[in-house]
Amino acid sequence: MTRKHGGTGLGLTICRRLAELIGGHVCLQRSEPGIGSCLRIDPPLVSVAGSEVVTGIDSVLSGRGQPALAPQAARLAGRIQLAEDRADRQRLTSFHL
Repeated sequence: MTRKHGGTGLGLTICRRLAELIGGHVCLQRSEPGIGSCLRIDPPLVSVAGSEVVTGIDSVLSGRGQPALAPQAARLAGRIQLAEDRADRQRLTSFHL
């Protein structure tokens, strides 16, 4: 690590490669040296029979910013790969996920 804020700069490359492996696309929105980057990931989503198409956040939030769906109806199943080398960030991200 030779950069002031650590890291090797591989995060964006890894995200792009993972997105491409599942048929998706990554677009770099902005990047500022010493601050970080913002990217958009567009995975190939497939609708499921009986599911509702959501076109915006307003359609799934109630007036107080809480999910409009019951907690048991909003559960997802799947796996997430976390590429983070710092243990504190791994724990924090895992907690929120």
